[in-house]
Amino acid sequence: MLAAPRAQQPHVRAWLEKFSRSPLFPWQGKTFKHETADHGHGVNRLLGERLTWFRFHTFVGPSHAGDFDAVHLDYSHDGNPPLVRKVKDEVREVAPGLYLGLAYLSMKDGEHLGCFFGIAKS
Repeated sequence: MLAAPRAQQPHVRAWLEKFSRSPLFPWQGKTFKHETADHGHGVNRLLGERLTWFRFHTFVGPSHAGDFDAVHLDYSHDGNPPLVRKVKDEVREVAPGLYLGLAYLSMKDGEHLGCFFGIAKS
């Protein structure tokens, strides 16, 4: 599941929705491993889980979206490409086993919401 708030034109939104559900969409999900109760790490699974790219560090902290905590995914890992290092995701459970993610891109003037994504616990 993927939604981009800046893609409000119906034809752009329809194309993104169709692409995100197609077998050609490279992202297959995320794998998380906890180290402590509120810290861990993970990777993104791509291309049918054949590749794991874009490592991230996780921690629990205040959400950008409201007065509650979320799990933050920090991609500023040295092995990630420069653009990916600027991505900061946050994820929170919205129903049992279903998580809403917000992807932010850090820019000179602050962090900007790039897209929403969903993760189902497997």
